[in-house]
Amino acid sequence: MNEVQIYVDHSRKADVQQIMSHPERFNFQSTTLLKSEINFGFSDAVYWVRIPLSRQPSALPNWVLEIPYLGLDEVYFYAPGREVVTSGANAPVESRLFSYRYYAFPIVLTDQVQDFYLRVESSYAITIPLVLYSTSEFTHEQVGDALIQAMYYGGLLSLLFYNLILFLTVKDRQYLIYCLFTGYTGLGVFAGNGYARLYFWPDAIAWDRISQNTLLSIAGALAMIFTATFLKTRQHQFRFHLVLYFLAAAYLTLAFAFFISLFSDLILRSLVFELLFGITLISAVACLYGSYIAIKQGQASAYYFALAWGALASGASIAALRVFELVPSNTFTLYAFQIGSGFEMLLFSFALANRIQSERLLREQAQSEALHAKQTALEAMKVSENRLEQAVEERTEKLQELLISEQEIHDQYVRFGAMIAHEFRNPLNIIEGQTSLLELESESGINNTEKRATAIRSAIARLASLFDQWLQSDRLSQPGVQLEISTINMMAMLEDLVNSSRTFHPDFQFIFNPAMENVVIQADNHLLQIAILNLLDNACKYSLPKSKITIDLILHDDEIAISVTDEGCGIEEKDLQKIFDVYYRSSSKYKIKGVGLGLAFVKKITELHGGRTKVDSQSKVGSTFTIILPR
Repeated sequence: MNEVQIYVDHSRKADVQQIMSHPERFNFQSTTLLKSEINFGFSDAVYWVRIPLSRQPSALPNWVLEIPYLGLDEVYFYAPGREVVTSGANAPVESRLFSYRYYAFPIVLTDQVQDFYLRVESSYAITIPLVLYSTSEFTHEQVGDALIQAMYYGGLLSLLFYNLILFLTVKDRQYLIYCLFTGYTGLGVFAGNGYARLYFWPDAIAWDRISQNTLLSIAGALAMIFTATFLKTRQHQFRFHLVLYFLAAAYLTLAFAFFISLFSDLILRSLVFELLFGITLISAVACLYGSYIAIKQGQASAYYFALAWGALASGASIAALRVFELVPSNTFTLYAFQIGSGFEMLLFSFALANRIQSERLLREQAQSEALHAKQTALEAMKVSENRLEQAVEERTEKLQELLISEQEIHDQYVRFGAMIAHEFRNPLNIIEGQTSLLELESESGINNTEKRATAIRSAIARLASLFDQWLQSDRLSQPGVQLEISTINMMAMLEDLVNSSRTFHPDFQFIFNPAMENVVIQADNHLLQIAILNLLDNACKYSLPKSKITIDLILHDDEIAISVTDEGCGIEEKDLQKIFDVYYRSSSKYKIKGVGLGLAFVKKITELHGGRTKVDSQSKVGSTFTIILPR
């Protein structure tokens, strides 16, 4: 058998009498098919295969034609002078001439060429592998195939029972989930290989057509849950945890769709098949990514997990590419998913074993630490007679700390004076520069008086604000501070402050996002302006020129929020809890001058108004400071 001919009947109207009596009327295309396959993918057409066969005079007459592929709904075999043989997934098991998982047809060859015909159709991907055996070769092939499959299923059963014993011993649910996953996967492959139809449900034709994909869909959902449990994604990768449970829900939805297709023609089974392949590929890639993150987090057993998903991803990819006609169909591509799933479950078992070893090492480490703690306690009892001497040393250290603290206070006052000189220099430089420009423009006949006056007024206002901050520092530190309450139009006040800051900090882009409606509150206008200016100045101080400073005014039911966002160096997490403390300076590597009073003022002023402060920051990205006040 060197060549066969294929005719694709899209109309589905041709019958065997027409084909056999007038084959020249039909467009049969020749193709080489000996011990190879033709893959047509998903199609609703009927495929006719004409196979011209003869034998050598010295050869035996009895042969077997095998189609080693189960994804064919209907297969009709026509031999010259013999009755038609009906087979396929939709045919009863009793119609098969061999008690064999694949479709096989006995034929008698003569030394003259005879035409044999196959009529094939399926709702699944159509592949027509043809293998011609002598009867002795066919028997040998059956035995070898059964042995290989027995080794595969024996290995699965061994893994299943081993981990079931572990579950009963340690009561860890991840072993139970693994057992369920292994059981459903093995049963799905068992059904896909045709054995379930032979031994479990020979008469359940409709169920057999969807059993493999239904069982593997449930196995896929269990695989996602097992991954979430094993990698502890709820604690370490919560977003990925949600992705895993979404994929598990998608698998269960597909299983339900396969089941519903038994009772309704509205479910396009071929489409659901394709979705199953697609979700399997997505799941494998997602779990590879999750395993990679777990490895980076220090989970040693995740290496086996990554290898397991890599094996499944490879098998599923090859199987999907074969279904969509992107790679040729052969023994390896037909069994790629089964091979990949076998390696996956084996590597999952290795991962669980590695987890047991890791937990044992942790217990041994804990025991060692407990023993060390006992030894430490014993040593502490032995040195109890030295407590008096230690108490004297501690008192000496406290005195030294007091001296150091006094020195630090002195240093803070020195820095405070230096800060005053530094902060005053900027407004004074602006005033001097604008005055010089005003004189030069006046001599040249240029009239920019209003512009220069605005800049000078802004610098003077900034000087007055600086004076107020330092003059208010003692007042704010005293109990029972009295606020000078007045009615404040927040929109107008913020616009004035932003315009002033644009003049005072011309190198920055100030963006003001006002509220959707006008906002009026009762507050101390003077103190509130000091607080907001502090936030604006800080945003510029810790940001690079040309960067954006964003001011948002946000309304809530009974509160307003004023937030200032910069694109600066950010605040390290360890500094966030102390950033509003008096004289506290963050540990940022950017040495920016300051004494640590500004944010303390902001917090004090906000609390005096019955409000609260909040900071959100990310190192090297920027910070957002928010003042929240009652309306």
